[in-house]
Amino acid sequence: MQSDKCLFTTPNLTTDYKPQGYTEKFAGLDCYVAHRDSPKIGIISIYDAFEATNPSHLGVDLLASHLDAVVIEPDILEGDVAQPSWYPINDATKVEAEAWRQKLFSKPWDVHTDRIKEVVKEAQAKYGITRWGITGFCLGGKISVTISGSGTPFKASVAVHPGKLEIKDAKALTIPHRLMASKDEPAEVIEEYEAYFKEHPELQGESETYQQPHGWACARAKLDDPEGKKEFERAHNETARFFQKHV
Repeated sequence: MQSDKCLFTTPNLTTDYKPQGYTEKFAGLDCYVAHRDSPKIGIISIYDAFEATNPSHLGVDLLASHLDAVVIEPDILEGDVAQPSWYPINDATKVEAEAWRQKLFSKPWDVHTDRIKEVVKEAQAKYGITRWGITGFCLGGKISVTISGSGTPFKASVAVHPGKLEIKDAKALTIPHRLMASKDEPAEVIEEYEAYFKEHPELQGESETYQQPHGWACARAKLDDPEGKKEFERAHNETARFFQKHV
């Protein structure tokens, strides 16, 4: 989480949306699952710092409706998430939030990527699906690019308003990857990504910066605002397009 807006801006967790999927366990994790009948591909969706929320469930449901896929959102943080009680941020809760962030990012990313690989393994056995993609938001975007290097079980990946954006992750990619940045991500790192994708066309990488605040496609989605809703839906439509092409 490079920008303070990753953690210190109040999320928008209250919506009237009623999720269309259900909860099932994979690799010991509670997972939100949505799919059409007889899905042909699998997608893993990794939420942001606020765990599974109605906006993240809506995103999963949108992907499932656009793709002939099973979409699985694992509860990778298992309750150790940014707390709604911290908001709006004040001096006391900012200390709590910063301590939580430091603890989260002090863990090796393998803690999360290994669990996700186990989720895929069990889901493959259940659904008989061998082609998988992964998308993630904020910290989930960091996880999605980190797991996209050598030995990845995925065919393509997407990172939406990713946290801790670093060019070293792009240089480790072995599969097509789409970067969907907000206006709050560091422009110099986005430019490095774009230059690297241009130098390595075999990766079929894509990059787009949305003129939206960090979190617009997950827990900070402004679904009651016409422009916010339009850009939320566009982000998921573009994710579906990318997976249709590469998974």
